[in-house]
Amino acid sequence: MKIITISGLDGSGKTLQLNFLGDHLSDKGKKVFMYHAIKFSLATKISNLLKSKKRKKSTKAKTTSGKFAIFLRKIFLLIDILNFKLLCKKLKKQKFDYVLSDRYFYDQIVNIHFLEKKHKLEENSWWFKLAKKQIMKPSKAVFLEVSPLTILDRERKIEQGMEYLKEKFQLYEQLISSESTKHFVINGEQSKNDVHKDVKKLLDL
Repeated sequence: MKIITISGLDGSGKTLQLNFLGDHLSDKGKKVFMYHAIKFSLATKISNLLKSKKRKKSTKAKTTSGKFAIFLRKIFLLIDILNFKLLCKKLKKQKFDYVLSDRYFYDQIVNIHFLEKKHKLEENSWWFKLAKKQIMKPSKAVFLEVSPLTILDRERKIEQGMEYLKEKFQLYEQLISSESTKHFVINGEQSKNDVHKDVKKLLDL
């Protein structure tokens, strides 16, 4: 079973490309499981539960957080990684061919650093080292490279604005350049069909 992940900034086109890829593989008779590392995360589930109790709904990404809340996110990340391993064991038994992940645990690492207002990935921190050790290495980890300016010019509105995108882009640049979290970079500023062609070429599909 192969694990394919697509990472990138909000609005870079990750979900669209994963859906394209899922449809392409399904048409070829492959059994595909669609996974979203943020939606499946324990932190998101708890947050949604609290919101439902307060009867409030918000789709805006969190840009600030307290120290204790950030610590909990680090613990939840480690739990999410273990849960994903268990999920993959079940999927293998069910004869799935692919797991396609919209974002991955690397994206959560970037989010945590952003919430901590860190401009550099702290690869020697205890939780980062532990997370990297436990994360299942994807068969292919793709990064859709799209500039913050291009994203803001697209139809989808990113409420957090330019500074939010710039700071996260800076963290992603460090992530994809690290040998321990190597990503294959695809130009996400092309047309959606050209990006899809590049993804298929990279995956030999």
